[in-house]
Amino acid sequence: MALVALLTGCFHYVPVAEIPPQGTPVRAYLTRPISVDLTEVTANNIVQVRGEVVANRPDRLLMSAFALESVSQYEHLAAGETVLIPRDALGQIEEKRISATRTALAGAVLAGAGYLIQLGLRTAIGGGDGGEPPPPSK
Repeated sequence: MALVALLTGCFHYVPVAEIPPQGTPVRAYLTRPISVDLTEVTANNIVQVRGEVVANRPDRLLMSAFALESVSQYEHLAAGETVLIPRDALGQIEEKRISATRTALAGAVLAGAGYLIQLGLRTAIGGGDGGEPPPPSK
C-alpha cells in the first residue's frame, strides 16, 4: 500500500496553455458545472474531469474520463467513458507529468526500506549482527 502511495506521488499536474494531443493524461477544471452521463448513472454538477484527451474540437473537448469531481467535492469514478466538455465550460487544463524530484525521493525511500528489511532478515536468520564469531567455549 505504501508503494502505491509513493508511486502515485511521482506524478503531478502542470498548467498548459494549449490542449495537449490525443492520449495525453490531463485534468480539466470547468468554469461552470455540467452533467455527465456515465455507464449506469448521470453525474451532476461536475467541475473537474481527469482522464485522457480524445479530441479537441472548436466547440468542445472530448475526454476519456477516469474520475469526475462535483461541486460538493464528491468523486465519481469512471471507466474511460467519453465526456464532452463544451468549450464555454472549459477552464484551466493541466497535463499530468512525472516529477523527477518525487520519483528520486520514492526511489531512495524504497532502497532504504529494502536495505533495512534485508538487514533485519540477515540478523534474524543469521542470529547475529554479522560481526566476529563468539570465542570457543572451554
